[in-house]
Amino acid sequence: MRNDVLLVGRLGGNPKVTTFGDGSKVAEFSLATDQKWKDRNTGERKSKTTWHRVKCYRGLAGVVEQYLGKGSKILAKGSYLNETYTDKNGVERRSFFLRMEDMDMLDMRKRDARPEDTPMTAERYGPTTFEPAPDKKEDDGSNDLPF
Repeated sequence: MRNDVLLVGRLGGNPKVTTFGDGSKVAEFSLATDQKWKDRNTGERKSKTTWHRVKCYRGLAGVVEQYLGKGSKILAKGSYLNETYTDKNGVERRSFFLRMEDMDMLDMRKRDARPEDTPMTAERYGPTTFEPAPDKKEDDGSNDLPF
């Protein structure tokens, strides 16, 4: 049985990319997702941010390295996995992360920094510019995270 996960969120910082001797890559970053609601009793607007650890490998890690940075908005597709490790006190612990297998870039903040003569390594990963659909209202900034 497989656990499929879809998360829409913003990167909390620039991805950390490790390149190995054979040229393969691993990218790791944190992804913030928000829940927003109106309190039934007080009518006050409330929100909660959840942070997710995300890892991706090989070609997708290269795309993440080239195009994503702090604040980039993405749709991450993958599955949750866990890893066991021993902390500095000798206690065995478990950590969870999303193994991202595909993504859609929902904005292109780093796009302008890329020289036009550099080939795009994975053109299927989203549009080159973001324009809201004509029938949709422009984003009022209420979905922005505090970073």
